[in-house]
Amino acid sequence: MDELVLVSYVVGRLGCVHPFVVSRVLALVELEWFRGRGEWLTGFRYRGFMGVFYIEGLKELIESSNCFRRVEREEGHGCIEYICEPPRLDDEVKRLIDEVVERVRDLSYEELNKLVTTHPLYSKLFEK
Repeated sequence: MDELVLVSYVVGRLGCVHPFVVSRVLALVELEWFRGRGEWLTGFRYRGFMGVFYIEGLKELIESSNCFRRVEREEGHGCIEYICEPPRLDDEVKRLIDEVVERVRDLSYEELNKLVTTHPLYSKLFEK
């Protein structure tokens, strides 16, 4: 799976979103894909340990594309938004992302992080 297309779709679905949220949604999508198919969706490398992680190269991937715009906000965290035509994705991948986005849309950063880090397959992310 082309990681840039995947990130583009996730950011497009979420609207103006902090990269922290993007990383958690991507991790949940990966974990659910792995649970259902026994294989990983992307080549992303996850780094971290219990309760904390990041996706290696995610920031650079986002910064390498003109389709993302950084928005600074006075009230706190800035965000990124996707400003190009919606990317084309396989229907199965699209459906999974949409399900995950709807499940997490109203969660706080802490709740979202906990949802990922308490997932039964969380430790597998670091074995990729």
